[in-house]
Amino acid sequence: MKIIFDIGSNNGDDIPYYLHIADKVIAIEANPKLCEVISKRFKTEIQNKRLFIENSAISDLNQKTIDFYINKKHHVKSSIFAPKCFNNWEKVIVKTITCKELLKKYGEPYYIKIDIEGADKIFLEQLLESKFKPRFISAECHKLEIFSILSEKLEYKSFKLVEGHKVNKIYKKKKLFSKSANKIINYSFPKHSAGPFGNDINGDWVDKDSLLRLLALKRLGWKDIHATADNEAKELSLLQFFLETNLITLKEVLKFFFLKIKKPLKK
Repeated sequence: MKIIFDIGSNNGDDIPYYLHIADKVIAIEANPKLCEVISKRFKTEIQNKRLFIENSAISDLNQKTIDFYINKKHHVKSSIFAPKCFNNWEKVIVKTITCKELLKKYGEPYYIKIDIEGADKIFLEQLLESKFKPRFISAECHKLEIFSILSEKLEYKSFKLVEGHKVNKIYKKKKLFSKSANKIINYSFPKHSAGPFGNDINGDWVDKDSLLRLLALKRLGWKDIHATADNEAKELSLLQFFLETNLITLKEVLKFFFLKIKKPLKK
């Protein structure tokens, strides 16, 4: 049975895709209002026990509940970390859950998506302690330490990069196999969704050094680093990234090779 953990489900925009791929999807979302949205959107899937919702926050604190801060204007910014200014924020108390508890309750997942606004590191470290290594995993990378945990501590060797702001453009009418429909379908990923995972992502899996070169050029931010336990990595130069993928533009290549390395002549 294929199980997917959607850690940070938000409004559920990733769930339709996951339901095409997996037998069972576990949606973990701390925002109670968004859990209500998901419940209404996927009433049938919940009744059929294909979708399970955990209205909980991932936490490393040894307590049953935790303060959760909801951004009233941009719910995607909601977090377990207190904001510096409380304007446009609402504090609620939510239950907590850990990686160990999720594994015990639902079983070992085929893929884990992690996007929990700065708390990705917490879940990755809990995953490391559990000794379980999913075949596919992704995490939002605002800090290089996320990539470090994936590559050095969890010892993943093969990587891909998905840029959040391009998902709905690059993966429009993407051909993929739907396990639930048992056929190839054209699937368009919505704006602000996490996009595809695993081998549904365009391009080859690359090694650690290749991805570091890419991140040095693209910088961190609204990007998801995907990793697989399959040993499929190849080495790519920045020029090969441009020629073989859609991750680098010609403008970025020219800027790197000509403007960044050009030194002013001394008089």
